[in-house]
Amino acid sequence: MSEHLDVAQIAIVIFFIFVALTIGGLVSEITKKIMIPYPAAVFLVGILIGSQFNNIHNHLLHRTVQAAFNIDANSNMTLFLPALVFSSAFNADIYIMKQQIMQIFVLSIPSLLISASLICLGLKLLLEYDDEYYSWGFAFVFGVVVTCTDTLQVVKLLNNAEAPKRFISLVQGESLVNNCASMVLMLIAVNCARGDCDLLTVELSYGLSLLLGGAFVGIMFGLFTVWWIRRINHNSILTINLTIVSAYVTYFVAESVDLGFRKNGLIAVITLGLFMSAFSKIRIRTEVEHPLQIFWQYTQFANETIIFIITGVTCGYKIFDQQSPYIRKQDYINTILLYFYILLSKFISVLLLLPTINLYGQQVKMSEAILFSYSGTRGAVQLMLALLVVKEPSFSDQWSDIFLFHTTFIVILTMLINGSTIPLYVKFSGLCATAQYRAKVRLNFLQEMKEQIEFKLNQMKEDYKQKTIDWNKVEYFSGLAETNTQIQQKDDKLSKKQLDEENKHKKEKESSIIGRFQKLLKSKGLQDDFNDDDIDADDIIETRDRFLMALKQTYWDLYSQNQCGGKAYNLLIESVRWDLDTVEGRMCSWDFIYSVFYSPIYMRFLYSLNKFPIIRGFSGDLLFDWVAIGYEVISTYVRAHEEMENMIEEFPINVTLKKKLSKESKENRTNAENFIEGYFYVSFPEIIKLIQTKKSAQGCLASQGKYLLRKYELGELDFQQYQKLKLQLNNFVCNVEDIRPIWPQISIHTKLKVLPLFSEFNDDLLKQLALQSKELLFDKDECIYREGDLARYFYIITRGRVNETSSAYINYSISKDIGQFLSCHHIVLESTLYISQVVAASLVEVIQIEIELMVSLYKQSLYMQDYVWRDSIFSLSRFYPKELQIFSLVDREIIENILTFVVFKKYQAYTSVSFQAGILLQGRLTEQKQEKRIRLEEDQFEMNCNDGLQGPLLFPFLNQTYTYQTETACSFFLFDETKKEEIMKLIQTERSQERRRTRLQTDLRVSVSGVNRQSFGFSYLLRPSKVNLDVNESKH
Repeated sequence: MSEHLDVAQIAIVIFFIFVALTIGGLVSEITKKIMIPYPAAVFLVGILIGSQFNNIHNHLLHRTVQAAFNIDANSNMTLFLPALVFSSAFNADIYIMKQQIMQIFVLSIPSLLISASLICLGLKLLLEYDDEYYSWGFAFVFGVVVTCTDTLQVVKLLNNAEAPKRFISLVQGESLVNNCASMVLMLIAVNCARGDCDLLTVELSYGLSLLLGGAFVGIMFGLFTVWWIRRINHNSILTINLTIVSAYVTYFVAESVDLGFRKNGLIAVITLGLFMSAFSKIRIRTEVEHPLQIFWQYTQFANETIIFIITGVTCGYKIFDQQSPYIRKQDYINTILLYFYILLSKFISVLLLLPTINLYGQQVKMSEAILFSYSGTRGAVQLMLALLVVKEPSFSDQWSDIFLFHTTFIVILTMLINGSTIPLYVKFSGLCATAQYRAKVRLNFLQEMKEQIEFKLNQMKEDYKQKTIDWNKVEYFSGLAETNTQIQQKDDKLSKKQLDEENKHKKEKESSIIGRFQKLLKSKGLQDDFNDDDIDADDIIETRDRFLMALKQTYWDLYSQNQCGGKAYNLLIESVRWDLDTVEGRMCSWDFIYSVFYSPIYMRFLYSLNKFPIIRGFSGDLLFDWVAIGYEVISTYVRAHEEMENMIEEFPINVTLKKKLSKESKENRTNAENFIEGYFYVSFPEIIKLIQTKKSAQGCLASQGKYLLRKYELGELDFQQYQKLKLQLNNFVCNVEDIRPIWPQISIHTKLKVLPLFSEFNDDLLKQLALQSKELLFDKDECIYREGDLARYFYIITRGRVNETSSAYINYSISKDIGQFLSCHHIVLESTLYISQVVAASLVEVIQIEIELMVSLYKQSLYMQDYVWRDSIFSLSRFYPKELQIFSLVDREIIENILTFVVFKKYQAYTSVSFQAGILLQGRLTEQKQEKRIRLEEDQFEMNCNDGLQGPLLFPFLNQTYTYQTETACSFFLFDETKKEEIMKLIQTERSQERRRTRLQTDLRVSVSGVNRQSFGFSYLLRPSKVNLDVNESKH
């Protein structure tokens, strides 16, 4: 018998849920006709039902209503809360939100503490509630609960009011973090209110453990869900099933499963939603996204309706039907006063934190601060927290009744008053900067539509002259009269507003000094008839607004042509909204896109994940998805702006406005092109190659799909054949989409083995070198080392590109890519300080090795010495222009070609050396003969080498043999004398015709004091001034 009763009770609960949904549908239709927000209306219906509980005589209805307030508070939260908070977090705009992360945290946690404390003081000191109603601890609990905001309702209200997207994202992020902090703070406050409070440090550690534990559970389930979505993203049913299951399982595990640490279900679900918003949305296919959005929209509606009906019934029954003896008439007045005091306390907290908030991100204006304080409507989450508190057995009935009474009326007042007036505040405060200009666009649209209706009616009248048609009724049903009325109303409103603004703008301009000066010039006939100042600011804003609306249509066209995916399209639309929010300024959508895809913190996070073998594949997938969506978004962005710049010529606007818009668009497009070429292509060449390969394969498969469809429409394929071939084609599409790059963790030892520089060293030595080396990651524009710093390290570039410059040598500027070395010349130089600066031009990964280790290896291998000198000679030619003469005047490519004609030689001390031409790289020489005179192209040279010569030093071709004795161990690059003509040809082709005519007009002599360093064996040199230099003037 008891089993039948249990089944009947469960059936009653299920019946109540469907009754609540039916009531929600009816109320939703009614609220379309009246100015009451839907949540407030359905909550009032619930209160009305609860207040009449004892008057319900029908047995079934009586049991149904009773089932509502008999549902346990924890059961309510388990059944309905996960879906609500998950959908709010999952639909968050994570791209904008991450730019506001510091502002969100400042606005949420400190503001919550300040507001709750002020409300606590207000209850005890201003409203003078004694401990029988509110103890200090219980008053603080109330302050925490009423400060908690309803994310879903706030975002809906602000979207309907056309508030700026940036502001909506800030409020949404603050509300989500506020929910997490409110839950933790409420649990701590409840412990204190019932006398279980420990030391402050213990309670803080308890709250922190709940936050961290909940976040950890959410991230773990998020990792699993993202991994699974990639395998089922082509199936909308399985994707919907996975999202709903992940939300509820995460909440259940966090609340009910002992994992050995503290955690909280609400925090876990919000973390899960934000994690999936960041990492799973880009994996969900476009055809799956729409049904997923529809499902979660209905889930939000159903859960919100049931929660408001249940809490309304409970509040109505406890407060009105039972007629609680603890509720006094004064409490009704206090509730109204408390409503205004809560708004004031929120505003005070925001005002106190405003200077700190404006230190991070975009500035928050005072009008936005007021709206932020005013828009914090209370709703489902607050009511569920209130029910959780009042059903605490340690609290008295008096405490519970007054707590529920105040909470219920605060929720009703905020939903009714705030929810109804927020759109008006947004409109009249000017936060929706484009409202007036969009109204103009709507007016133009209505006028064009009216013309189209009239044209069609006239055409139909000519076609149906002989037929009996009541054309007056046709005009009425076609909406022509209604359209005329709307046009007249909007035109009158805009004309009045525009006239007022024009008069105001005219007075301000004429009263300014510049305005009076321009007026004076114009009266004297000294000012042009047309200039930029003649363009009205409203015309600029309106034109820019139209341009952005057309840009949105261009994005849609590219999306419909399969030129970009759904996620890329959504992000591009967000960039347009970013410009629309700041339509009064220049277009800066590229700043928004750049902030989304230039994320050094995220890149370091992925690189740190790649170090763990278990999740290495996952981190590689995240990197690929991030680069893929970035490449898709930016390439589509560039193409759309190119089309708009061509299309803008067709705009019916003056030339100056066209130039202004074209310039703004071109600046954004150029920045995007530079980023995609200088960052993505350089930092991730293998991923870009794979992305382009996938796009080509997808394009080929798309053309096959169109071909199949055309053959089926022509009847050459029957339905079964078409379905079979289409299924086969879809399998190929899925295979292409599942292609992912392998991001292996290559050891330093493996990387060193493939470098020619270390080819002569054995494996054991390289392993030891790898152990003493480390890999470093540098972000774009980050300095790797600075000029003048102590030269301690040698670097090998394994990813990206760097720029090397030197302030001491203006002409020294070089870019280096993968496989090239940094500070290689310091291996052979005696300088202990860096003589150049290296800055990352993209994401750069390097291997860092101590220079002392490189020097020890350098001394062991002649091959390495040859390699190091060849790599360093270009840098040395810029650092020692006098010693290396013509080498300092030619490009790097020419130097590299010349070095193919040289041989590296090393001689011990006190060895006789003879050569035709070469470069003394290192060491010191003395000439065996004391004096020698030579003649070259009519120039007389004398050489006296008693003092010796020191490298680096160039010995040019002088049609004779140099003979020296080494004083120390010396290293040379000796030129192949048979290649003299080819070397000369290389250098002469590098110099321009005009500079080659410049002849050295001075008698350069090679005297006993040393070889003149301006001579390379050619008559034409770059500097025509007279030079007489001594080799000892320049020291190595």
